[in-house]
Amino acid sequence: MHYTIGGYPSDNKFWSNQLQVQINETGNYNTKYSDRLITIPLNIPQGMNVDQYDQKLIESGYAMSQKNLGDYFGLGRPTEWHANSGNAWTQVVSDAGGEVPYIPSVIYGSGIMGSDTPHYPFGSGNSINTAWFPIENTKNIVSVAKQAISYAGQVISHAYTASQARLNSISATLSNISSVITLFKN
Repeated sequence: MHYTIGGYPSDNKFWSNQLQVQINETGNYNTKYSDRLITIPLNIPQGMNVDQYDQKLIESGYAMSQKNLGDYFGLGRPTEWHANSGNAWTQVVSDAGGEVPYIPSVIYGSGIMGSDTPHYPFGSGNSINTAWFPIENTKNIVSVAKQAISYAGQVISHAYTASQARLNSISATLSNISSVITLFKN
């Protein structure tokens, strides 16, 4: 089965946004952020069959949608004080008895800046209850620092690779033009 699990701001007012969880909302595919949706395969927990896990996911998502989860902020925990959609789906899967799969720190896809636009799944893999750093859990400082360095490195690497490809293309074009000019000279 496929589910949409999301954590959304309750309104468009930055100062009053509350985190709201939604599961299987048909409109989730038609938002201005739908280009950022990714499919994450989940393994069925040991001792459950597909139908049981499906039911647990629906129950977990519904239970989360009924809770007051506090303020919403885009970066989510542990980067910020408040949770986001990455924290929300992670908590839903965890509460259903599932194991949260590895999520890359940068996901490339089409977006507002064209193809291969990097998206950062902030909060993913960290539950709603993940402690914010540095006050509540100093171990997160190292984790977040590593994540930030990894993001920066991947963005720089991607930009460098794209620039190299463009330069190679320009070089090949100039070489072709040079060859044509040489032919006309002779």
